[in-house]
Amino acid sequence: ETAEAALVLARELKDRRQIKEAVDLVVQLRAGDAESALEAAQEELDLVKAGDNSDPRRELAALQRLVSLQLTNEDVEAATKTAEKALQLEFGDDKKVEGFAMQLMAEVHLNARRYEQALASAT
Repeated sequence: ETAEAALVLARELKDRRQIKEAVDLVVQLRAGDAESALEAAQEELDLVKAGDNSDPRRELAALQRLVSLQLTNEDVEAATKTAEKALQLEFGDDKKVEGFAMQLMAEVHLNARRYEQALASAT
């Protein structure tokens, strides 16, 4: 309830950093309620994408959280699509972030027991 109030206040203030932190907290608290947690994670991703500065690290972190929840919910198809979005991010010269996106896709493939694709994704 307090996390929800913090999210409402952050939205009223239009403070993106506070909104993200409040959404993070709501996702953690709603972990037992898969649908609600997925909605909060999607909201976090939407906020990151709506920002003026496109930051692939923040967007990747939001995508990772969403994939984690989707896999927890055993929705491999949605997790695969989300991981594909991570691979399409503009990384520039940031090989570390690109590597994390590749790792995310490999983790989805491993979860789905697609071992050949997991190996291909990791290289």
